[in-house]
Amino acid sequence: MPNRNIAIYLLSSGLTSLCMADMSEHMEAFFGVNLEEKYVDTLRELDEYVDDIKDISKTLRELTKKVNDNETIRILNENRNVLFDIAQQIRDIKYFHEFYFKEDSGVRHITRERDAYMLLYQIMKWDTIDVRDLLVWLNDLRALCDNLGLRPEDLVNFKRLDTQPIPEDIASFPVLVKDKRGYCLTGEKWNVVMHEDEIRDEMEESK
Repeated sequence: MPNRNIAIYLLSSGLTSLCMADMSEHMEAFFGVNLEEKYVDTLRELDEYVDDIKDISKTLRELTKKVNDNETIRILNENRNVLFDIAQQIRDIKYFHEFYFKEDSGVRHITRERDAYMLLYQIMKWDTIDVRDLLVWLNDLRALCDNLGLRPEDLVNFKRLDTQPIPEDIASFPVLVKDKRGYCLTGEKWNVVMHEDEIRDEMEESK
């Protein structure tokens, strides 16, 4: 009986660990894509597909002028008609998304909120290796917050953010975080990166 209990415990522990691993993978996948950026890129790609189809259609039209066989000309024209239909379907897909996901739609607002949470997730997981990565995420978050009517200052808690130890003599500059190479994030809008030696020089000059 004790052996059976041990087996059940090990099995349940293994299943729990597996579920947690799967959840972590799902979280990484969920937070790994900027939906707003992906949406804009997709619309741009749809336009590019239509342009490519137009170019192919023009090539087929030029071919009809260079052949004398009526059957070949008929096939070329049929293919041009097919390409026209495909291009129109792509346009319809784009117009559909532009209509239902326009700037002021609730869906766009929700995707931007989700992207804001994604950025917060990335920011709070910063590994302190390169503060420039953190700067990019913070700038992106500020831009999203402008669209959402939010204040990034209300969302980011630097006290909970990982950082390399900040020397006491520069902490009051103020330095928000420091990476492993000695570069620090500072500035009223968290948008200035300076090496700790540069900060010391500036503090010395301002005395």
